[in-house]
Amino acid sequence: MKYFKNSIWELINSEDLVEKRQAKELWKLNAKMYWTEFLKLRKRLPNGVFDIFEKNDFHDFEIKECLIQHTVANGKPAQFQLKITDGYEEWVIQYSNINKLCFKFDDDKCIENFGINIDCWGYHELLEIDENNISHEILFSSGTTLLVCFENKGLSVEKVK
Repeated sequence: MKYFKNSIWELINSEDLVEKRQAKELWKLNAKMYWTEFLKLRKRLPNGVFDIFEKNDFHDFEIKECLIQHTVANGKPAQFQLKITDGYEEWVIQYSNINKLCFKFDDDKCIENFGINIDCWGYHELLEIDENNISHEILFSSGTTLLVCFENKGLSVEKVK
């Protein structure tokens, strides 16, 4: 995560009021810088996807399902799908033309503890990698991050419930 770092998020929840205030100010500054970066993606995301992420942050949603489909030619994931819910709404986020897919656990726990270690969606960043590629990184309340790098227009989002 470039802007919404777990270390700052943890300090926002600190009992030390000075630390907390400083972290909140840094978070606000980083949010403003992120927004500037995000706005550059309007034409690089499919119609409607930009608008969905502009209006929805998915804070406190949980992963209900993950699906990876591989290609035969290069062994890279061709598609990655997340089904997320907050108990009321359900969304499907689908990535295609993926260059990188990575779950990073802060405490080196392995994927067998997948459900326990991910927890709730906290914050996310959609950022430009280069002129052809975009990254989407999600920070979960546990400190775990999910990073998906994909080609322009390789993202779809649909509300299913």
